[in-house]
Amino acid sequence: MIKLIASDMDGTLLNDKKELNPEFPKVFEELKKRGIIFCAASGRSYMSLSELFHIYKDSMIFLSDNGTFATNNGQEIYSDIIPEKDKKELLDYIYSREDKRCIYNTKFKTLFENNNRNMNFIKEVIRYNPAFKVVSNLRNVEEDALKIEMFKEDKAHELAREAEDIFGDRLLVATSSDDWCSFIKKGSSKGKAISTIQKMYDISPEETMVFGDHMNDYEMMQSAKYSFAMENAVDDIKKISNYMAGNNNDNAVLETIKDYFKLDI
Repeated sequence: MIKLIASDMDGTLLNDKKELNPEFPKVFEELKKRGIIFCAASGRSYMSLSELFHIYKDSMIFLSDNGTFATNNGQEIYSDIIPEKDKKELLDYIYSREDKRCIYNTKFKTLFENNNRNMNFIKEVIRYNPAFKVVSNLRNVEEDALKIEMFKEDKAHELAREAEDIFGDRLLVATSSDDWCSFIKKGSSKGKAISTIQKMYDISPEETMVFGDHMNDYEMMQSAKYSFAMENAVDDIKKISNYMAGNNNDNAVLETIKDYFKLDI
């Protein structure tokens, strides 16, 4: 019996327009009636998830920032921050580059610098991070960092390969799209957070269903028996998943859930 469903957002539960299907409220309520926990597991910030699911934020789990921060019913249940030494070295690396466009995620805010003039970067930051703050220098920020992300348009995978060679022994480097390369604490992941949630609520991998499409979902796909890769997922996610779902633009996550639970909606 499934007790926990965790889904990635962009490229998975949301369509390419970043929209949540109108069927979600009915499916969510049916799952809730059956005592099934729904978890929004995303590279997005807590505030982005809170805005997207504002009606449900007190009745579901938010797993944000690639698994480094989790809340249930609006209360923190888990966090995993980047060690101070690693954060400093990463920021020094970023500042040594010409393309030093990046964001710094704390638990409840996204910080970025005011000297960025790339409009695509700024649009992306605002789209995914409703609670943002402009600062003069990220190296002077004293708040703990859950995740630091670099923006390299259409070349995030190339950046990730380079950064992995430098920081792979200290930080987990992963792409969440073709444009964003993220850095979190080594050992942190959506998968680690899902495992923590499973232990917290006495749920086994055999009682867990997950959906994902990108490399920041890799460990999460290994935490559940019912792991579904999207049709539009990268090949490495498809290889390790036990099942396939359809395309994110065809409402595949909700269609799979409806089919599995025989929901007549």
